[in-house]
Amino acid sequence: RDNTPAGRPHSIPDRSRAVAAQSPRNPCAGSCWLLNRLGPEQAGPSTERTAVDAMNYEQHVGHLEAEAHSFADAVAASDLDAVVVPCPDWEVRDLARHVGGLYHWSSTIVEQRIVTETWPHQLKAADPDDADWAAWIRTRVEAALTVFRTADPSARVWTWGNDPHARTWPRRMLYETVIHRLDLATTNGQPLE
Repeated sequence: RDNTPAGRPHSIPDRSRAVAAQSPRNPCAGSCWLLNRLGPEQAGPSTERTAVDAMNYEQHVGHLEAEAHSFADAVAASDLDAVVVPCPDWEVRDLARHVGGLYHWSSTIVEQRIVTETWPHQLKAADPDDADWAAWIRTRVEAALTVFRTADPSARVWTWGNDPHARTWPRRMLYETVIHRLDLATTNGQPLE
């Protein structure tokens, strides 16, 4: 079955739509599925971490800040009603809600040191009052960055991967942000810088 809107090229494999459609936890019928194949948490059980890992944690937080603000800029420049090409069931507004909601979800897990399975639908962030999705994303990521910068990277928290520590979340949010910036760039017919 072809779920691609008329006149839009396939930008992800059909298999990704089937994988995403089977996951009630992730409604993105597009590129989110790739994220399950990224990152050290997929490589196997965690081992002792070194000072290099702490540096990487700080780098992930710094890169997340830059990427999230670029994502917010891209949202501000987008038609909120446009269909997101790699996620054809979503409009740009839905993608913004997804990403901002993930910042809220991940930072709440880290801040409250939640160790039990907790999914985004359990920690929903309220939509912006004034429909300024770019400002809402910036607010959400700034709150998350504050939490990540003050957290102990080795604090045990829930994740669905093999590294149940706070250090997982900035890296994971960086991946989410980059892949969804690509989704917006594809949607808007622009190169990803």
